[in-house]
Amino acid sequence: MSFSKNIVILHFYVERDAIAEKYCINKYKPGLHCNGHCFLVKQLKKEQQKETKDMGDQMSKVEVVSSTNYFPVFNPNIVTTILNSIHYSYYDCKYTKDITLLVFKPPRTLA
Repeated sequence: MSFSKNIVILHFYVERDAIAEKYCINKYKPGLHCNGHCFLVKQLKKEQQKETKDMGDQMSKVEVVSSTNYFPVFNPNIVTTILNSIHYSYYDCKYTKDITLLVFKPPRTLA
């Protein structure tokens, strides 16, 4: 549901009594309990037609663009340049301590 339809529905519920009195087709047939819903339906149909017309106008204005403008042709030289420029590095920690000797001590002999 579009925003304009919400406005129409909101306007209907705010001005319900005035709409039922001025615009209702069935105001002389109280057994139908229309209370202006006929006017609401007309307005919603009008908004729907307006929306489909606007949608048709937008679809006719779609621009066709070649895909080569957005996706350049594959160039293998670019890939090799990128692969050659990658430098791998590693971290050599020279300050390690062998913690296994601190945690695991050999048992003492009983002699």
